[in-house]
Amino acid sequence: MQIKLQACVLAGALALTGAIARGGKNASPAAHIVVGDSVEIRSTDKSLGTITATIDAVVDEPGETAVSADRLASLAASFAAGAQVALNTTSGGMRIFCGNSRCRLNVIPIADLPPPIAIDGMVSVIEISAADCLRLMEPIAAAGHEDTRYYLNAIFLHSIAARLVGVATDGLRLIRTDIAAGEFSIDRTCIVPARTSIALRKILMQTKPSRVVIRRSKSLIEFSTREFRFVSRLIDGGTGYPGYEAVVPQPAPNWLICNRRELLSALARLTAVSTADRAQAALSWGDNAGRLNVFLARQPADGLDLVNAETHGAAKVAVPIGQIMAMLDEFAGANIHIETAGEQPVVFRDGDKLALIVRAKWNFNSEEAAA
Repeated sequence: MQIKLQACVLAGALALTGAIARGGKNASPAAHIVVGDSVEIRSTDKSLGTITATIDAVVDEPGETAVSADRLASLAASFAAGAQVALNTTSGGMRIFCGNSRCRLNVIPIADLPPPIAIDGMVSVIEISAADCLRLMEPIAAAGHEDTRYYLNAIFLHSIAARLVGVATDGLRLIRTDIAAGEFSIDRTCIVPARTSIALRKILMQTKPSRVVIRRSKSLIEFSTREFRFVSRLIDGGTGYPGYEAVVPQPAPNWLICNRRELLSALARLTAVSTADRAQAALSWGDNAGRLNVFLARQPADGLDLVNAETHGAAKVAVPIGQIMAMLDEFAGANIHIETAGEQPVVFRDGDKLALIVRAKWNFNSEEAAA
């Protein structure tokens, strides 16, 4: 195998395929270089999937080889971005030439590599914009992390009418987004692992493609563009993703609209003065009051902020400060719509995006009401 390419192209491809790395001792899958009609660099994590980057290179001799992805990436990063790099495999290993530099890496036997994961038995396919694909991945912030409920450590994709919905929940928080798209998945088995979602977002933000083709089979899902192809295993959730719809309340009569950044600033000030290990933010508003009262549930005398708001109805709720701040950070709009009723979760809306947090158990006594 012999190819020539720019150092920046090699470094970029290795950064793409490196998105699948686990971290720790297994941080660097092998870089599997395949040279034929095209030049591809692959990395495979047998528990998750395969990322393949297609690159521009001059082919002097086809073939394939594999080397340490970390070591080759370090070499590529050390060269000037526009420098020409030649990769040449011999019986003694891979030789890397660039200007006055001559390096050699040991090769990894192809037979020792996990087989690349490729989709077959395709069930459905859609093509969407990269921006819409990123939007479907936004719920990852609410995904779970528990090994015992592994099916929640994911984003669930499913079609409703002419919309494709992405949702994630850890049982206490939930985020749901949706985009206009053709029918893609009508059952509850398209459960995309959190690691896949995180890697995909990283790749999309690095490559900035305009369109993404999504294919799925019974157990695999593939995201592909001109620059890359990412095939991932789906999570086998047994009977499918839990019925999250039951916990999403109907629009509530008690709601407010306020500036999202002003509310975040108020919560940051409460965080600064709180002495509790798990600080709770209390939110209260009354009909047509024109303001949202934000204070510390356990320390009402130590922190109080009044945030201008359009209000309707009346409500008093307590939620962990860290959770509500993290949730507000997942929205991009200037204003945020907040609503609740009875013992329902606190719901946040901005256009088609919805999020909710289960409210904390808290009794608002007369002292707190006065504060």
